[in-house]
This record gives sequence, structure tokens and C-alpha cells, in this order.
Amino acid sequence: MAEKAVEQKETKDIRNIPHKNEILSMGIFGKDYYSKNRTKMKQIYFHPKTLNPISFRPATTSESISALVWCFENLTKPVEHSFWGPWDFKNLNKNEIFDIGGVGAGYAIRTSEGIYVNPPENNGDPIIDESYLKKLLNKTKPIRIGNGMIYIVPNTDNLKDFGFAEYSTCYSDNWAEDQDAETFADNGLARILEHTEGTALKLRSIARCYHHLRGVYLFGWHWGDEPVESFVYLGSTGCWDGQLRVRADLGDTGKNLGDYFSFGVLK
Repeated sequence: MAEKAVEQKETKDIRNIPHKNEILSMGIFGKDYYSKNRTKMKQIYFHPKTLNPISFRPATTSESISALVWCFENLTKPVEHSFWGPWDFKNLNKNEIFDIGGVGAGYAIRTSEGIYVNPPENNGDPIIDESYLKKLLNKTKPIRIGNGMIYIVPNTDNLKDFGFAEYSTCYSDNWAEDQDAETFADNGLARILEHTEGTALKLRSIARCYHHLRGVYLFGWHWGDEPVESFVYLGSTGCWDGQLRVRADLGDTGKNLGDYFSFGVLK
């Protein structure tokens, strides 16, 4: 009698990541287009210990930042793998995550007035209707930064880490700008990415690290007449000129080009 085939179960490495007042079980996906990483999160994997079926949801920008801080503190040892991976927590270190791919950290919508991050989604696509997004800010008290305002919207069943920053709170007059770690952590963009009313301490710690001696480079956060779907790229130029790059990549680019990592949260 022929032997019965053994079912092959694809497991997914998981790490417990401190995030605000909770612990998130998270996986890392990539390197691939941001949209493909999100698709991979929906697939069924098996828990590495129990072999129970599991799947993930995309991390918000704030959750992704918490995961990056954990990576910088814990993934410090050199590892060995082929050029093509496999890519998982157990065979990555922090420099590889930043230098060879960077992180697609979440969706952003650039409008004529400012930047929305972690917008609500419809069937996996971010909602870009500016009038609808504006209404979601109505019950949130604005926070003044310089001559502009930001909104840190409390989480609900339908909104998670949603926020908005007017452009004047993010940079001076140029959508491509160098900033030191302290300036960046206090600006509107950093605060809405980390979803905090005060200084973005986690982003500041990443921007201050030895790998980013020249601070932060903001790129692509310019406005247009119509809302533009983007995703947030966090990466490093550590092996070239030592900067943390915080970039708005076009949604179309993220769907068809790119070579990124992304974090998923266990459902």
C-alpha cells in the first residue's frame, strides 16, 4: 500500500511586540510590493507551536513603528540565509530590514490641505474621499503645532490609529527636507504616524540611533488638487549617508513595484 502523503503546513514565525498598553503578536512579510505583502497576510498559516491555523491583518503605521523599535532592540545578531531569503524574524537582523528593503508601514492619503494616515478601508482599499475623511475628524479636538493643526482620532471599531496633519506642521516650505531627530519627532507627520498627541518618542529613538547619524529625510509628502493614495515607507540609507527616510510612495507604485517588508498583526 502506498504511503499516505504528509500534509505540508507552512508555519509563520511570530514575535510578541510591546505596543502602547498591549502586546501584539506579529509576523513580518516580504520582500515584495506593499499590496502583495498585505495579500500574503490574509493567507492561512500555521502557528509555529500549536499548528493551529492563523492569519494576519496589516499593521497600522503606529504598530509598524513599535515593531521596528523591537527589531532595533532585539534583532542585533548576524544571520545567514540566501540572497532570496527566506525572510522571517528568525533569519533577519535590523540592518537588513532597513537597508535591503525598508518597510511599507501603512496607507496615507495626501490631499490639498494635509495628510491622512491609516484611513478606513473598503474591501482592502483605502478610502480617499476627502469630504468623508474630513467628517471623521469632527469630534476630535485639534492640536496646534506652530501655525497648523493635527488630529489624533481616538480608536473605534471602524478606525484604528487614524490621524490628520496639515502640511505646515510637517515641514517648512519644501516637500523634500532634511530634519534632525528632535525636530522630526515633534512635527505633525511623526505624531500622526505614531498616533500620539505629544513627541513621537519611538520614531525619535529610531532616528537617533547610530545608523542614522544625519537624521531624517522627508520625501514625497507634497500636495495636489485631488487626493492621492500613498503608502508610508520607512527605510534607511545607513550604508550610504546615514539617514532615516520617511517617504510617501504612490499607491500605484506600491502595487506594481517595490521590494519591501511589512508587518502583520495576528488576528
